[in-house]
Amino acid sequence: MRVTYSISYETFVSLQPPFKAIEPMRGAVGVFVAIATVCAGVGFILLTPHLLPWIDHAPARTNLAQAIGVFSVSVISLLCVRGGRRLSERKTLAQQEDFLRDSYARLHCRDRRFVETTEEGLMIGCDCEEVLREWPQLTTMAETDKYFALCTNMEVLNIPKTAFPTEGDRTEFRATLAQHLTGTKPATARAVQFVCEREDWRNASWLQFKMGGWMRVASLLYLLCAVPAFGLFLIPYFDVNAENLSASLISGACIFGLALVLVTLLLRHKKFRHALPTKVSFAEDAIYVEYPVAEARIPWTHVTGCIADKKSLLLGQRDKSVILIPQRCMAPAQREYILEMLRQKIGNRAR
Repeated sequence: MRVTYSISYETFVSLQPPFKAIEPMRGAVGVFVAIATVCAGVGFILLTPHLLPWIDHAPARTNLAQAIGVFSVSVISLLCVRGGRRLSERKTLAQQEDFLRDSYARLHCRDRRFVETTEEGLMIGCDCEEVLREWPQLTTMAETDKYFALCTNMEVLNIPKTAFPTEGDRTEFRATLAQHLTGTKPATARAVQFVCEREDWRNASWLQFKMGGWMRVASLLYLLCAVPAFGLFLIPYFDVNAENLSASLISGACIFGLALVLVTLLLRHKKFRHALPTKVSFAEDAIYVEYPVAEARIPWTHVTGCIADKKSLLLGQRDKSVILIPQRCMAPAQREYILEMLRQKIGNRAR
C-alpha cells in the first residue's frame, strides 16, 4: 500500500527536536540572582519586627526605611532579571521561527513524499530518494485526530490522515502496521493489563525518591535553608541595630525559607495526566506496549533500567521515558516470572 502526502509547516515543526529558548541561569547571572535572593531575605527578615511586633513584645529595633530599601531593591533586581530573560526568550523564539520557516522553504520534495508498506518493511522517500526501513526498525505507531505518527530507529514520520482516500484505506494501513509492530508478539509473552490511577503515580514517585531521588531533594532543601540562614548571618552588616538576634528575626528567616520552598514546589509541580488503558507484554525479543491510540515495541537494548518495590515497577527507556506498571495488577506467579526475566535481560540495571 503506497500513500503520497505533503509535509505542512505544522508537521515540519512537530518533527523538530525539542528547542530550549533560554538556558538555565548559570555563571554571572546565576551568582547575581543568588546574591539578590539572599539580600531579599535580609530585607524581609529586617521587616519582620515591624510586621509582627507581638512576637518580641517590644518595639522594633530595626530601621524600617533601610529594611524596605534592601527588600525593594532586591526584589526589583530579581524582577529585572526575569523580565530580561523573558525578552531574551521571545527574541530567541522569533529567531527560531524565522530559521524554521527558512528551512521549510528549502525543504526538498515537501509536497511529494510517500510511504509504502511492503513485505520487507516501510519504503520511505520522495522524488529524489527512497529508503527501506525493515519492519524490525519500526518501534512505535501512534494515532491522533489528524496524523499517523511512526517512529523508526532513524526518523519520525507524521502522515496526515487526509492523504488516505477513504477510511477503509486508513484502517488497512493501521492494521498492516499493527500486524508488523505487535502482531509478531510471541504467544508465550506474559501480558499485564492496567490503568494507572493517581495513587499509582504517587507510589511511583515515592519509589523514585527512595531509590536516589531523595539526594536531589535533600540538596535542594539544603540550598533553600541555607539562604535564610545566611541572611541571618548578614543582618548586622545591613543594620547595626539588629546585632542580637530576636525571636521576630528568627521567625522572619523561617517564614522566608518556607516561602522559598513553597515557590520551588509550585514551579516544579507536574499535573497528573490520567493514563489510558495499557497492555504491556514481556517477550524474549522485546517489550510490547499497547494503548488504544498507540503501539510500541521496545527492544531489550533500549531498556536502561528497572526499579521495583511492593507497589510499583518502573522501566526506564533510552529516550528517558518511563513505563509504570502497578504491582497490584500482577498475580504473584506472574510478578516473579516478569522480575526474573528483567534480571536476565538487563542484569545489573534491575534493582
